[in-house]
Amino acid sequence: MRTISRPNRARVTVEIQNQLLILLKREKDFNKKKRHPANWYRDEVGKNLGLPEKDNPLRRSYEDYIKRLKSRLHVPDPLGEPWTIGLCEKNGISDSAIPTLIEFQNICNDLNKDLKFPEVWKWELSVRKAKWMAKLFPAVDAVAKKYFAKQTKKRIIVLSKIADIYSKKEFDAEIIDKSDANDFTFNTGKIDRLVFYEPHSTLKQWLKNIARADIDLKDKIEMINKVIGKT
Repeated sequence: MRTISRPNRARVTVEIQNQLLILLKREKDFNKKKRHPANWYRDEVGKNLGLPEKDNPLRRSYEDYIKRLKSRLHVPDPLGEPWTIGLCEKNGISDSAIPTLIEFQNICNDLNKDLKFPEVWKWELSVRKAKWMAKLFPAVDAVAKKYFAKQTKKRIIVLSKIADIYSKKEFDAEIIDKSDANDFTFNTGKIDRLVFYEPHSTLKQWLKNIARADIDLKDKIEMINKVIGKT
């Protein structure tokens, strides 16, 4: 990964870029962040990551990376198109995953008719998400059966939210990396740990672990519980 490297100056690490990307996506009024927007982003990233001042890169470094990331934010996701059965073979999605994906499409249709739930998110299935649902299904289903032994729909909903996290983080990593697609590697270690390795004895604990992998889910645990309870 390319970093801005100058003698005795902190580098812009992947973790810093990830935090910067989160803030850039969330903040719509970039140009209104006081006189020097990069100072605000630098302070926020430093606070969120707990960086000592010496480990937080200079404002100029932030300005460079803000320009780079902003220019990439408007590039559409190449795997963001709606999933259909005909796209499975081209995208390496196993035929065995098709019944689960069809069932999730039906769940999406039902939930999108309910005005309570699209306020938080629209239920939909992209090609990228379908790939992750197919990949994660065996591992997630094995854990979910502890809490929903005979409730397939509930297990699929949990699977879909976990696949959302992997999909989102993968696309973010692609935005940051911009290396040759054939050489790109998505490090899932942090998400794997929170979803599969952190201890949990109740569904609530498991969902909290999952939500820690995505800042956008932290305040939506109760809504996830309501959706699971509704199906």
